Parts: sequence; structure tokens; C-alpha cells
Amino acid sequence: MAPITATVYNAFSSPSAQGNPAAVIVLDSPDEGAAVVQDGQDFPCALYPPDAQLQAISTQINLPMTAFVLPLPGGSCADYAVRWFNVTNEGPLCGHATLAMSEHLFNTVANPPPTFRYLTRFHGVISASQHQNPLGDGKLVGIEFPELTNIPAVPKGSETWEELRRLFEEATSSLWQGHGEPLGVYKQDQFLLIEFSPELDLAGVQMEPQKLSSLHSYAYIFQISAQPSEQIHSRVMHCFPGHADEDIATGSAHRAIIPHALGNPETRARLDKYHPQHEGDALRVAQQSPKGGELVVQWLREEKSVRIMGRVDSVGEKTVEASVN
Repeated sequence: MAPITATVYNAFSSPSAQGNPAAVIVLDSPDEGAAVVQDGQDFPCALYPPDAQLQAISTQINLPMTAFVLPLPGGSCADYAVRWFNVTNEGPLCGHATLAMSEHLFNTVANPPPTFRYLTRFHGVISASQHQNPLGDGKLVGIEFPELTNIPAVPKGSETWEELRRLFEEATSSLWQGHGEPLGVYKQDQFLLIEFSPELDLAGVQMEPQKLSSLHSYAYIFQISAQPSEQIHSRVMHCFPGHADEDIATGSAHRAIIPHALGNPETRARLDKYHPQHEGDALRVAQQSPKGGELVVQWLREEKSVRIMGRVDSVGEKTVEASVN
């Protein structure tokens, strides 16, 4: 099999945070004469190598996520199609790998457009552009994901609440009492949103994601930060059998966290209490995983989307013995 070279980046990095590694592989353009992909059509899986090959490559690369970027014929609804694979399966949406591949394209494509549009398999068309940092100097690559709002609350004391309490108390060093009890729990389909008190040492909570695998959920855990340097602290757990771990730094979770922090009246009151000088719809986030990540996230209310921005550092290249022909 011919060797394949992937470019590796750390997304959402900073001087104090490693960020999240992702590999980027830009596939060859489809054969001349390939049909234009129109909006609303099924995702063009047939233009990609077989799934087994994509999975084999991702498994060998052995990073949290690999983005396979496919140029689309001119006149299509997007510039590229994108699929994301981790070491065990295909991911439906990935913020840090999208940020990495956008940084890669802006730096390698001759005369890049102001905005790249990506066709995804499960979430339609998303976009990436370079933006002035709303909370600092300079420009950052920003990706725009659809907002995730109106997740129903789990009533305290309900059967679901008590089951979550049991699982989390078994998986963490924190009991659901005092500052360790969630201020709010919200659940819909595979998404679980949990807000903790600003007084909890969220980074210090020891979590064993494997003990949460029965949730079959993405657990988005956050608090209003009591620190002046950032407004939000977050942690993200992938809680699935065979794939249970903590995400180093993730963008997609914040399409739920940031609209909730700004839109939920009780959470917004906590934000105003701890950050009375804050204005606007952009928040600085420090993800509290052991390696850490830093994000700037802006809620675009009228567009019903969330712009996720961050720094991306080039790491180098990684070669695997696998073919995508």
C-alpha cells in the first residue's frame, strides 16, 4: 500500500494549553466530469474512498480525529466535502479538526476565498472564515456551526436525575451535594448538558468516562468561571461503549454551552455576577481537560449559529502505510 501523509495540527492551543491534535488529509479532486453536488442532495459518499480505508488510515494515525477533505466540482453547494474519523468510528461533527483543516486550507490554497464552505454528511453546509478576534487583537480562523438550543431540562429528583446522579458519583470524585450538585441538567437525544457552580473546582474533579459509557451521550459539562481571565470553564466527555474518553478541546460542544450561558436567565445572571464588565455575545472559554484548550466562541443569534474561534499550531506530518486510491 502506498504511504499516505497527513498534516498534524494542535487546535485551540495557547501558551498555557496544548490544544487538541487533529490530522488533515486533502484527497485528490474527483475525476473530471464528476457531477456537481447540489444543496439538498445526499452526501456524495461515492466520491470518497471506501469507509474501511478511511477508518484504517485514521486508526493508524491514532489521533483524536482525522479530517478527510474532498474538493468538490465547481458549481457545487460547497467548496469541499468533509468527513471526520477517530480511531474507532466516523464522527458526525468535529470542531477542532474543522478548525485545523481550515487553517491548513487558508495557508496552502493559492488565493483562498474569504470563506470556505464545507458539505458535511450529517449537518449540511458549514463555513469557515478569518475574523478579527472579538476579545483581543489579531485574527483567528472561525468556524460556524448550527446552534444547539432548547435542550429540555431534567427535573431535579426525577428518575433520570437520580440515574445520572448515580452514574456521575460512581465516575467522579464529586458527590452531587453542595457545590458538587449541578445547577442544571439538560438532555436531548445524544446530548447531555450539565452546569455546575462557579465555586466547584471543575478541573480538579477526577472523571472516569468509561463508567459513563452507558449514557450513550456526549456530556457537555461547564460552569461560569470565577476567574477574570475567562468567562466559561468546560469539560467534554464522550460516553459510548467502546469509545469513552475525555475530549482535550472541542468546538462542537460550545454550540450548546454558549447559547445556554447567554440565553438561560439563571445562567446569564451568574455570568453577569462574576463578569459584570462583560458585553456582547462572545465568551472566552478555557477547557479544563488535563492538556487544556482555549476558545473564543460567539453566538450569532440571528443566524442561529455559533462561531467557534481559536489558535492553531502546526505540529508536522505523519505518514501511514495505507492507500486511498
